[in-house]
Amino acid sequence: RLLESKVGSKAQEVRLAADGGVEVRRVGAERQAVRSLSDEQLRQLAALVAAVEGAYGRPMDTEWAYTEAGELRLLQARPVTTLHPLDEAMITPPGEPRRLYYDFNVASEATTTSPFTCLDLAVYSDMSLAFLGLAGARIPTDPEQVFFNGQTRQYINMSHAFRLVGPRWFASQLEMVDVYLAAILRGDDCDAARYKSARLPSGLSFGSVWGLLRQMPMWRQYQLGSRWERAPLETKAEYISEARRSSEALKALEERGVTSAGFESFYAELLAAVYPVLELEMAVMQVIIPVFKALDTARVKGRTAQEREEADALCGGFEEDPLMQMNMQMYDLAHLLPPSVWAEYGEEGLPALTGRILANVAGRKSDLPAPFVGAWVSFMREYGWDGADQLFVSSPRYADSPHLLVSKLRHNSSGGISNPADILKERVANRRRVMRAQEERGGRGSGGLFAR
Repeated sequence: RLLESKVGSKAQEVRLAADGGVEVRRVGAERQAVRSLSDEQLRQLAALVAAVEGAYGRPMDTEWAYTEAGELRLLQARPVTTLHPLDEAMITPPGEPRRLYYDFNVASEATTTSPFTCLDLAVYSDMSLAFLGLAGARIPTDPEQVFFNGQTRQYINMSHAFRLVGPRWFASQLEMVDVYLAAILRGDDCDAARYKSARLPSGLSFGSVWGLLRQMPMWRQYQLGSRWERAPLETKAEYISEARRSSEALKALEERGVTSAGFESFYAELLAAVYPVLELEMAVMQVIIPVFKALDTARVKGRTAQEREEADALCGGFEEDPLMQMNMQMYDLAHLLPPSVWAEYGEEGLPALTGRILANVAGRKSDLPAPFVGAWVSFMREYGWDGADQLFVSSPRYADSPHLLVSKLRHNSSGGISNPADILKERVANRRRVMRAQEERGGRGSGGLFAR
């Protein structure tokens, strides 16, 4: 039976787009006040999940959907493999006030829910601190601190954070990154009065925070951000030049490998090679974030459909989008392999196909098209570092686990996948059309998102 129901905040929804992707749409005020699932649908869903878990005899990650006709469909189910227990030190003892934690790396867009290995956590933490100008510092492991490393994840102690700022402030800052998390923070369940700690941890004071901030290159970041604002084209040219130098340095380090000085020294060299580029990237955020925050607000809460559509168009459609560039190369690579080859190998045969491809690359065989073999080598040279999860050092990469790439190529070779180049071309054209229209309206004094 249904014990309790609450209507959550749902200002926007994700729908299938005509081009095969997804699009975010605004939810009208009437639908926002209505539950997403009826009592009967909840009963159907509970029965479905129970049947799936009963069949497998274990917790299952079950994906489902209701059709436009209201029919429940099971999309897929797989064992839950990413569950990681809460650290013992984070569990509130019986009778004590409950503490609230936020898993720092969970968001609706760029996110991960997998456990960090010790190496992942060490590299991720050290790299983040180095880019903040705090090289050599250490993130605490004590859950009584405001920000800390758990055994497998990173957390913010929200009970302490609520002594500094309220949930609504967090919600306002996270609106653009994760609208769902922002809604949770605005909800009744996230009650600061209920979760706020009695006192801040010892050692945390205005003086200690100020001392930490003084170590960070904030003035340097401000100067670089001002340069981006005053002279964007010149600063972009500087950025491109630094990126080329950084790429050359990284390739040289990759070819040389780890020296007798050890891995930590090699890791420090890698950080030094990329720092000038990332410093400029972090500085440009001062200019970019306010613009995209305004666009995102207009995209979701614009007064008219035209304003919302134009804001959505201005948020995308950039020729140099690195993810789209990689997707385009992957799509082209998949279609350089003849359909007859894909038909020869089913899903179970992908390891054999991977072996055949590697044999052609190594020159032991020559039974695959030369353009495909050449494009494979080029793709691995450019994107071999990518893989299952970019965030994790321990995650398999295409270069180390080429079967991962073959699996994605097979998906791209199917007829239901649109060419990313066509999608990008359409989005770029749409963005430019909106920019021209808003420039014209701005020139006539009517304003516009882009003109502002």
